[in-house]
Amino acid sequence: MAIRLTATGLLLLVLAALVAGCGSAPLEFSFEADRGCVAGLRLWEDGPRGPRVVAEVNDPALVAFFVRQLGAAKPAAPPDPPPKRHYLSFRIGAGKAAGETRRYPYLCNAWDPEGPGYVELDGRWVELSPAFNGLLFSLADYRRPSGAVDKADAAFLKRYGWTPLFRINSGAVKLPDRFVHRAGEFPVVLYWAYNNELNRDIGLDLAPYLGREAEVALYKVVEPLPAFMDPRRWTGRAVVVKVGGRVVGAWLDAGRHYGFACSLKGRRLEEITGRTFAQWVAGVIDYDDATERRLAALGPEEVIRTYYAAINRRDYRLARACETRESLTGYLFANMDNNWLYNTSYESGSLDGMENIRRAKVLTIKELKEPLEPVAPETRRYAVEVDLRFRKAVTMESGRHVLFFNLKRETEQTGWRLAYIGTGP
Repeated sequence: MAIRLTATGLLLLVLAALVAGCGSAPLEFSFEADRGCVAGLRLWEDGPRGPRVVAEVNDPALVAFFVRQLGAAKPAAPPDPPPKRHYLSFRIGAGKAAGETRRYPYLCNAWDPEGPGYVELDGRWVELSPAFNGLLFSLADYRRPSGAVDKADAAFLKRYGWTPLFRINSGAVKLPDRFVHRAGEFPVVLYWAYNNELNRDIGLDLAPYLGREAEVALYKVVEPLPAFMDPRRWTGRAVVVKVGGRVVGAWLDAGRHYGFACSLKGRRLEEITGRTFAQWVAGVIDYDDATERRLAALGPEEVIRTYYAAINRRDYRLARACETRESLTGYLFANMDNNWLYNTSYESGSLDGMENIRRAKVLTIKELKEPLEPVAPETRRYAVEVDLRFRKAVTMESGRHVLFFNLKRETEQTGWRLAYIGTGP
């Protein structure tokens, strides 16, 4: 027997579904009325093939955080011209009864971490805080964000004014045997030595635990990093290091691209130690290393030639020993997987590194006596014409290139090292 529904009958069925609670997605979602039913949300942006998901939130603790942020938003119209258009959608209910709302316009500029966002909900525009934007977009970097934050870690961080929003990752590490860096070796020692200075700012010290296994927990924090970290204030993560269940280290980092940030008190290495990076790193160099002594005796042009000669021989450790320690720290974070603390090798962070150079021939080296910008007395600049042959064309083609080198006396004992290599002075 066929059943025919009148318009009135269909309306009654829809009303019955809504009255049933959160079992299914409302046909017309009202954030004010239905936010208690939100079980997830998605961030979308327009792509060449239509809207695509940028980030998805399903963890109950994270969903609750973002729903609270939306609930606290104040009515405000977006500016003209408006920020870039994105979209938010909400998952309602759970299991087989779950459904998804339509996509609501969400305007914000991801490149402007201090700017507000605007979303249209319930027929009106509301203004969202930079925290909402920065933290929501950060989720795109993390594979398994978890709201299951260790309560003891949360309490510890809260003492210094930091709130862990979610756990990014955790795992075991072996601390270095000593805070001494040898020429050309991967700078993981510098990572731990540098951050231990930040650690000492809160009265902790990794030194008694060197050479031991430690447990590390990495958290995304709600609060922005201090103003001196602009424009990367919303990249902040808290690192908590434990040995035998006891916190022996904690600091803030900034993740991929360049991770060094500040202590839990919001202070930089220079403030804590009273020294520049170059002055500080002088205390962790192995001056008895044979390569260190050899390079210290070379002039600037000899260092440039040694660098390329080492690459030709595939002696990449010597080539990297020609760089300043500050330059080497960039390899820790360049293109790194943001789900951990640092890269584990030079190769893992380099898309077009020296390993891609098949052959290099230095043609001319010319010192730039009148640089475009004033430089410190311990820095010299050179224009170097070099014939480069690559295994694969990534950022430049094989052939003759003029590259610009800055060489710096990072410390008196180590002599001249490469501080910058680029296509512009």
